[in-house]
Amino acid sequence: MFQTNLSTTNAWDDPGRHPVPIPVPHFIEPLLRWLEVNSRGYRFGTTCHDADAGYANSVAFADDLAITADSIEQLQIQAHKLERYCAWSGLTVTTHKCALTGTLHRAHADGTVGCPSSWATVEPSLTTVSFNGRPLPLIKPEQPFKYLGVQFTLTLDWTYQYKAAVQTIQNRGAQLLASMASMSQKHVIEEQCLLNSIRYSLCVAPYTVAQVL
Repeated sequence: MFQTNLSTTNAWDDPGRHPVPIPVPHFIEPLLRWLEVNSRGYRFGTTCHDADAGYANSVAFADDLAITADSIEQLQIQAHKLERYCAWSGLTVTTHKCALTGTLHRAHADGTVGCPSSWATVEPSLTTVSFNGRPLPLIKPEQPFKYLGVQFTLTLDWTYQYKAAVQTIQNRGAQLLASMASMSQKHVIEEQCLLNSIRYSLCVAPYTVAQVL
């Protein structure tokens, strides 16, 4: 998986007119459509081999983009698409916010069986993926990476997200207690900020009953 952060350049460069930024979601829609071509994304295990559906090619929100692929070769092709689209459109990739990760479940070429901890096998292949001729930072499958405010790992270890959520609640709770706001204002802040921060990750992070209580 290739996680990127995008930013737009000016919409035009006519003399005498102020440059106007274009919203990133509208700007990258053609790119998202291009990434869908030929279904090069990650194929879910429940999908039939001859089915066109069931592929996760990319996930995008605002200026955050994650590209997924079923193999190193397909991931490099998708990365080249991003390179060419950025060169054509003027989009800029914030390289220091990019990350590359992957895990081996099965090597299609020789049938080698792997597991999420097969980093020694995965790492050499991931180092061959580049963007604009430069290597990308690598993240091990068991290491967390933050995407849209949630701590993910390819091994689906949600301990990092739980600890981050608890720390955020404790910090915001302490700030709320120390504030000069009235009690009614604190109740509103608690509902809109504290509780919403908990609800936000519940749709993806499978907290246990003990953790929630």
